[in-house]
Amino acid sequence: PCKHSAASLVVRRRRPMLTIKYPDTKGTEIFRILGEEWRGMPAREKKEYVDREKANRLRYERERRQYEAMLAEHPEERPTSPKQPKRERKRRASGYNLFIQESWKDAKKE
Repeated sequence: PCKHSAASLVVRRRRPMLTIKYPDTKGTEIFRILGEEWRGMPAREKKEYVDREKANRLRYERERRQYEAMLAEHPEERPTSPKQPKRERKRRASGYNLFIQESWKDAKKE
């Protein structure tokens, strides 16, 4: 359901190939290469991606309107997220805490 730009469609297609071709290259460098490819791409090649972007945008808008119309007709079907109980994060015991726990056990035995 998300909309992708023409450049992001190129990235989604070319990035896996570049990461295989350059396995030790950082992600930022891969994206730099992809940006250069996009800027240097001839207009006729870009047109394919621009057309796909437009088609995806139209499909997204059509599906969103259908979904909103369905919700208007049947408001009881509106998805709700269940309330998740908040979990207390348990902190890892520090060295001091571990020492005290062991000392406490020994002190209780005495």
